[in-house]
Amino acid sequence: MSTIIELSQNVVFQVNYSSSLPIAKEIKKRYTYPVLAVIHSANWQFLTNGNKQKFIRIWEDRGLVDDSKFRELHEEKELYELADHIVSVTDYMKNHIINFMKLDPIKISVIRNGLDFSKLEISGVKEREKIKKQLGFRLTDKIILFVGRLDQGKGLHFLLQSFNLVFI
Repeated sequence: MSTIIELSQNVVFQVNYSSSLPIAKEIKKRYTYPVLAVIHSANWQFLTNGNKQKFIRIWEDRGLVDDSKFRELHEEKELYELADHIVSVTDYMKNHIINFMKLDPIKISVIRNGLDFSKLEISGVKEREKIKKQLGFRLTDKIILFVGRLDQGKGLHFLLQSFNLVFI
């Protein structure tokens, strides 16, 4: 056992991925400090490319998925059950783990990713033109920013397909 952790106050262990389950189990054996699980993504999204209906079929009929993939879903559920508290960035994911993993809503908080728009300055045309030039863009170039995980479940392929509709 670590004496540094034992001498510390207000310790919270945070885990970010379901693959942290073995570590979280060990922490719970050794310490009385709380474990916080933060949901960044859910294994069902990767298993089904974000197809919720496919996930529901898998969840209801466990024979539709091989054991190793289903084990990942089980480990995710086990981690959330083990955690003292769970943080989700969306109500959607909070509702998902309440409905499918049957977890107590009191145990889950939603803390959204986001911006404080009051701290952003709205640039004038001249300032935007200056920034475009600094970044190497032409004044007529359209700039689209995608912020997210690069996988099929995030729908980036729809954005790329839409470029043909908008720019051609």
